[in-house]
Amino acid sequence: MRNGQERGGPPSIVEVARAAGVSTATAGRVLGGYGQASAASRTKVEEAAQRLGYRPNGLARSLIHGSTETVGVIVTDIGNSFFASAVRAVTDVVRAAGYEILLANTDSDPAAEQRALTVMWEKRVDGLVIAPQGPGTAERLRTMAEAGLPTVLLDRPLAALPQVDQVTINNTACARSAVNHLTRLGHRRIAVVSEAARELDRLRDKPVRDGDDERPSAARLVGYLAALRRAGVEPDPALVVHSPYDRDAAERAVRRLLRKNPDVTALFCTDNVLSSGAVAALQSSGRSCPEEISLVGFDDQDWTTLVHPRLTVVRQPRRELGTAAGRRLLERMAERARSRAGTTATGHDDGSADGPVAAQDAGHRHPTTDRPAGERIVLRGRLIIRDSTGPAPRSAEPVGTAAEAAAGAAARPTREAARPAREPAGSAREAGGPADEPAGAAHGSSGPAREAAGSARKAAGPARGSAEPGREPARPAGETAPAHGPAGSAQAAAEPGREPARPARGPARPAPDAAAPGRGLAGPGAGRRGAGSPVEEESA
Repeated sequence: MRNGQERGGPPSIVEVARAAGVSTATAGRVLGGYGQASAASRTKVEEAAQRLGYRPNGLARSLIHGSTETVGVIVTDIGNSFFASAVRAVTDVVRAAGYEILLANTDSDPAAEQRALTVMWEKRVDGLVIAPQGPGTAERLRTMAEAGLPTVLLDRPLAALPQVDQVTINNTACARSAVNHLTRLGHRRIAVVSEAARELDRLRDKPVRDGDDERPSAARLVGYLAALRRAGVEPDPALVVHSPYDRDAAERAVRRLLRKNPDVTALFCTDNVLSSGAVAALQSSGRSCPEEISLVGFDDQDWTTLVHPRLTVVRQPRRELGTAAGRRLLERMAERARSRAGTTATGHDDGSADGPVAAQDAGHRHPTTDRPAGERIVLRGRLIIRDSTGPAPRSAEPVGTAAEAAAGAAARPTREAARPAREPAGSAREAGGPADEPAGAAHGSSGPAREAAGSARKAAGPARGSAEPGREPARPAGETAPAHGPAGSAQAAAEPGREPARPARGPARPAPDAAAPGRGLAGPGAGRRGAGSPVEEESA
């Protein structure tokens, strides 16, 4: 029986050396892949190791080679499908390069995040991807970043750590695009459900250009405020609703909102968890969606197309975020390896006096003074227009100015005529460019221009899926959209940045009755719409 088995554990390098008839140092050089050994000794050691079932000690090898071949990943909620998709993408990227991940979940708890960072440091990971818990993460992460540990922030920026790479999306523009869509439909009483609602006073006057320096929920609140101001609507603090990242809490918050502010005609949620809570609240409210209240969520989850009506959302590039973070981390790790190799080649700080442990410490704990400044990588979200958003109800249209009310009244017959033959389900249309209209664009047309636009639309026929005059080709990202037609006519009039409509399949459906009770959001299979449900997309 082998000695390792007699002791109840794996064979040691001493036992391999004894079985091979060589010194422990020679066995260590062969099995560790460092130093020199004769061909005969190498063969003896390898055969003995195979015969005994020896497995190399990963920690010992890391002390010699300066790499554990592991990457740390820390997120706030791995149960959230957003982070699940992003982490999967990080894993795929780093595994293809020969690394495995150590995963930690913090539940947005600062103490749990500190413990996770300590574990990653003690396990000597080669790099770190982290979704910060909050601004306080900067201080907890600073020592590791300044010591040269390659680090990439995922989804959430930290302005206090400019030396660290950050991969995010254009949260402010995404929120602005979502609310612009609602104001173009004639909505003026638009509420928002946000984890950052209690910071309204601080964010109210924040410049849009600085919005993405905030964490995602705050950046999206900045975009909401900017879109209202662009439409000439003064933000109402009563419509800025706070909820933590909890579905039940969000449901309760939306119920309170609808009781206290029954004149609300549209709702924007800044997170997928809050969106699910809002859907539950509307399901039990008895209010018809979108005839009485429109809803826009954030993040395109699988369930958003299984409810009735299907949810208009901002789609985040979840996997692309993880892929970009993983690739950026590999680049930083390669730069660090080249820097350490150059330092060792010059004979400085190679740890030779104190052995492998000092060498590892030299590379892992001493500050890297020539590390390049961190970079911000910003990916773009996309507004997906589905069935849960529609024109503002008639009773709500006079809320704005007299001109806005008149514009909505002029556009209503055209909207109602256009709704029966909406585009078939599943025929997604994509276009580039954010929905960043100039101030007042939704109401910029004069009376004669509106009448002419209405005549052109009537001449084109009521079917919304048929080709309409005046449609524009997709705009490149960042191009400003031209002025639209009258308020609330976005679904009937041609919207810039969309591909030409495709012919509708099947007979036209009658327009839904806006006053019919009990037509709110429902679960899968409960009164689904037919093949005429639209799926439209535009870049944010």
